[in-house]
Amino acid sequence: MVYISKDFLIKKFQNEVDENGIFMKKDITLRLGTNHETLRLKFGSCDNFARVANREFKSVILKSGKIKKQSTKKKVAWNKGLNHKIDDRLKKRMISDEVFIERAQKEFNKNGPFLKVELPKILGINHQTVKNRFNGSDNFAKIANIKFKKYNQNMPLEERLGKEKAKLSIEKNRKTKIKNGMILTKDFLIEKAQEKFKQYGEFFKSDIDKIMPFNQQTIRNKFGGLDEFAEIANIKFKPSPTNRLGKNEKFILDNIEVENDIKLERQFSVKIDDGTRYYGDGYDKVNNVWHEVYEKNHYLSKQIIKDEKRMVNIRSLLGCVVIIHDEQSELNRMTHTSLSSFL
Repeated sequence: MVYISKDFLIKKFQNEVDENGIFMKKDITLRLGTNHETLRLKFGSCDNFARVANREFKSVILKSGKIKKQSTKKKVAWNKGLNHKIDDRLKKRMISDEVFIERAQKEFNKNGPFLKVELPKILGINHQTVKNRFNGSDNFAKIANIKFKKYNQNMPLEERLGKEKAKLSIEKNRKTKIKNGMILTKDFLIEKAQEKFKQYGEFFKSDIDKIMPFNQQTIRNKFGGLDEFAEIANIKFKPSPTNRLGKNEKFILDNIEVENDIKLERQFSVKIDDGTRYYGDGYDKVNNVWHEVYEKNHYLSKQIIKDEKRMVNIRSLLGCVVIIHDEQSELNRMTHTSLSSFL
């Protein structure tokens, strides 16, 4: 196929008009060696082509003085039955109908029936060209004596397109959905969480569904859990006021901070190798001390075993000192008033 540039067409059109004067739209094929469709593709329309070239097409003026209108009937250069001339150079560039029919028959004999949507790719042309030259895909199939494979929506994609094509189709579809925001990627979730963290600071886990464009279940599906997500996204959730906090825990820990001039990070979490996550009542990062406030339930036989295992794992992971504060003892100590205070 010979490529014709815009500059070539413009220059040739200008020379033809300057030398011969009258140039009508019907003369495009004969005198420019191209067709109307090529001009439309390159310049948008034939009239726009004339404006770019700074020339104009002439209309036929009849004896009556009326201007003859250009025929609205579309003439296709490759159909032999039409009564108009075709430039020899254009004929050489065209691919005959027999070549397209042969390509389709070769594919049909080799691999059997194929989907209608695959026809343009097999022929090396587009759907519009098939429609223009053969009056549609179905009519082409009759001429070429081939059959199309029936499209079955329930048929697996691999069976329909083959493994290679199915894989490419799925990947292309996935990228398109990501581009259009139809699929939430891990990076997208992390980016949005970090934006909200900068905007609001720490927030409760229950706030995710309110302030994020996704829900908690989406995070669990992608990251395995909310705490794992927070760790990867480098954000922190507010400790829930009703979760893991004993009735007097805050009061006791606040007092420990004041008495020892330390800062305790509340509900500090650690994750061990098997994926189990432990939460501490208060952790002194500076001195590497883990503080626990034990209420009555911690002294039940089953809970004692669990707590011992928990403390062993925490010491092993952090290499820290663990201090256990008995709730009732701490309250008695803090609320006890000495005799000297009355004197």
